[in-house]
Amino acid sequence: MHKTDKAMIDEDWPNSELEDVNACPYCGSKERALAYNDVHDWSFYSAPGKWSFWDCKNCEALYLNPRPTEATIGKAYAKYYTHNENADSFLQQVKVRLKNECFSQWLGTPIYPRLNLPKSLNFLLKPFKRMINMPYELRALVSHPTKGQLLDLGCGSGNKLKIAIQLGWDVTGLEIDPNAVRAAREQGLNVIEGGYRELAQFSDCFDCVICSHVLEHVHQPLELLDLLARVLKPGGLLLISLPNAKSHVRECFGPNWRGLEAPRHIAIPALRQMVALIQARGFVQVDQLDVYGATEIESHRISQRKLSASMKDFVILKLNQMLSKPLVGKNSDFIQITARKGS
Repeated sequence: MHKTDKAMIDEDWPNSELEDVNACPYCGSKERALAYNDVHDWSFYSAPGKWSFWDCKNCEALYLNPRPTEATIGKAYAKYYTHNENADSFLQQVKVRLKNECFSQWLGTPIYPRLNLPKSLNFLLKPFKRMINMPYELRALVSHPTKGQLLDLGCGSGNKLKIAIQLGWDVTGLEIDPNAVRAAREQGLNVIEGGYRELAQFSDCFDCVICSHVLEHVHQPLELLDLLARVLKPGGLLLISLPNAKSHVRECFGPNWRGLEAPRHIAIPALRQMVALIQARGFVQVDQLDVYGATEIESHRISQRKLSASMKDFVILKLNQMLSKPLVGKNSDFIQITARKGS
């Protein structure tokens, strides 16, 4: 991170590239209250501007106003790294193999590349049970009784697609970042380049759709939800995840909550409204997996205006999570929903 990058976030986003939001993107209500003012891109220090988030008084969503236009929001991603980790570095290879070894042991199915530890050494993985978060989509893909056509919206360079193939799925990815698309295709993956509106070309095509941390990035979230319902076959599975506007970590950290990620997070729903919106589109068996503390370490880092969390921060907060009482009655940090499309 260069000094110029830290200075950049104090610059203004051009007024000509902003638009006013007169109503909540999730429910259309105009009743709102200012939640936070002058929020910067403290998550990645990659976008200019000072941003205001508003609480919807009706559905409790949290949204930007004003916000970058659809034509200019790409500026917020120009230096934003989402899919460009150096996968060839030794450290990254070790991390991937360690995670896959843990997933293989915990799910009872091999996922490669892995460390291939002998069963006699499985006890060495126990400490990682509270340190490595298993993607909830992975558990759903393993347990699904039949493997068919799968779509990963916002697939990046294809990490989930590669695992899904190992589990027996026929996969398609959709990704807007051309660099990530190129990296995925170089691995032989079937990935379409474009935004979520590319979904309009499909109808009743997929047995499973993954929409992981995409909805909060789009200007028209209801349009995206309509398209997700359209592309799934009757009985198909929707796996959707994103921050929860009513997160207990947000309550603790306020404008320093990692879930804000201004200005890339355009609108963040609350769980109650998210479930209602999914049910209104014909989904049944809508189940929520509660996730606590997922953004705590990064929110702590942001509150200190640090560029990265130290190992000391990580260890202290992880130990605190392990020793703390369960957060019964608290609001989930993430929305993670599994829903099946009705027949």
